[in-house]
Amino acid sequence: MRHSRCGAQLLELAIAAFLGSACLPTGSPPLGQQLISDRTLTGAFFAPSGGEGVASTLLASGPLRAVGLENVPGFDLYQFPYSSVAGPQNGLAGLSPTVDSLMLDEGGGSPAAYVPRTDSSGRLIYVKAAASADMLPSYVARFDFSTGQEDYLGLPVRKPLGFLLSSSRSRVLVNDLIFEPDGTISPIGPLGPSEPVFIEDNLFYATTVSGEIGMAGRINRSRPDGAIESLMSSTSLVTFRPIPSDEATQLLVSWKTEAGEVPYLLFDTQRLVSTLLPTQRGSAEFWVASSDGHWLLFRSVESESTTRLFLFDRTTNDNASLPVLGPATEAEWRPGHAQLWVPLPNDLNIVWSSVEESSPGAFTAATTKATFSPDGRQSMFTRDGRHWLSVDARTVGDALEIAWLVGDADKPSLPRVQLNPWGEALAALWETSDGRLLVGASPVHEDSRQDLYFVDPSTGSSRLIASGGHLVALGQTRALALLNWQLSSSTGDLTLVDLETGDKTVLAESVYDVALDPGSGTAAEADALASGRQLAFLIRNRLASPYDGLWVARLP
Repeated sequence: MRHSRCGAQLLELAIAAFLGSACLPTGSPPLGQQLISDRTLTGAFFAPSGGEGVASTLLASGPLRAVGLENVPGFDLYQFPYSSVAGPQNGLAGLSPTVDSLMLDEGGGSPAAYVPRTDSSGRLIYVKAAASADMLPSYVARFDFSTGQEDYLGLPVRKPLGFLLSSSRSRVLVNDLIFEPDGTISPIGPLGPSEPVFIEDNLFYATTVSGEIGMAGRINRSRPDGAIESLMSSTSLVTFRPIPSDEATQLLVSWKTEAGEVPYLLFDTQRLVSTLLPTQRGSAEFWVASSDGHWLLFRSVESESTTRLFLFDRTTNDNASLPVLGPATEAEWRPGHAQLWVPLPNDLNIVWSSVEESSPGAFTAATTKATFSPDGRQSMFTRDGRHWLSVDARTVGDALEIAWLVGDADKPSLPRVQLNPWGEALAALWETSDGRLLVGASPVHEDSRQDLYFVDPSTGSSRLIASGGHLVALGQTRALALLNWQLSSSTGDLTLVDLETGDKTVLAESVYDVALDPGSGTAAEADALASGRQLAFLIRNRLASPYDGLWVARLP
């Protein structure tokens, strides 16, 4: 009997030890300071402040929930001071949301895709779901972190985002109202068919008015002093699109005539003068502009086998017209060059060049546009235009495998460097400031677990520097990645990777979201991963752990 009781006590101690060990943190302590212990947070964000030397606002989103009267997907935001915190807050239960009932914007169906947008005073601008029956389902609101005041700004503008910010973030457009930095509100009248656009702090927009002969249109400018100017008008409907340029941004303006034609003119937003495009263009419609905004490409499909291209240089009035044998569906101007590339279905790339460039040529390769991270730029060229991207394909059994290649854009017929191995997909493509590439290659349907290759297109070198995760940010000499990614928990080890050596420094384990402070000093502007730059991250271990929750740290 005595031995039996002793055995029972040992069993009780073993069970208690096991249960206790399940709550103990696993692995090394994370870098930095814990602000809240919580496993339900869905995203971490830094909202830019309103001035130099003013710290960004750290926010975290709560669980996705139904918001507003119509129960649309949304979430709440919580603010976390991080300059002087005695200890971590335990859970969201004791906290009130700083901003509630935010609606998901074009970022997608997850709060983690939300991007905070603030004006020049550091006030948060967002679209909120209405909770009152006397309001429309959504509206634009503004929150002042310093006073805690929330203001109603109006109905969303015709944009997925719901509002527009000027370049300096000092002016905010909400529907047909501009909120000025001095607190005044400038009404601009009903908006026309074109999307309004801020060029620096001037707003250019179209209006439509009813006249005796139908709908007439105007293009207007709203200046930072609140003055509104009518820049041009027409007796027919007017639309425009901005053409970025190395000089002043141009507006490509079009309108319909009684004959149904669509003439075009260019309007200089700085000199406020217009230039009518040559009539040789015919009925061709605008397609794409060169990266410097000098050359404009127009296209008209003449038959199933022929597309006519018209090119116009707005700086010299030079123009050219050429037929393309095939249904051209894609075209791109090579950055830094007056050179046009047009991929065709028969894998023939026709290159058009101005007289200053090398002679046009043709070569066999399947060219397509890749998506560059993190800004989502889609191009068949690297940013400096020195290298071009193409694809090769092969069939293995019933599977089609695609390999991406990069080559010299001046000598496209030379051998190219393969970016992703056969059997793996190109999941991510990042570009360093000196033109090298960081490639994420992964098995199909496993984009979060990638092999990371560091590729120099100029030398043809390619090195594997990390595996089993994906990139978060890229600096001048190192990368920030979530490695050892666990599909079951959607977490990984937050790791700094040296681009040259592949050396790794683990900052935290079981991380599922990361945010970098956009305003941590001049060093951060030059290098996204400069030493001392502030970051925040969320941790969720497989079993509940004291490490779970929101952390803030500085990069070593």
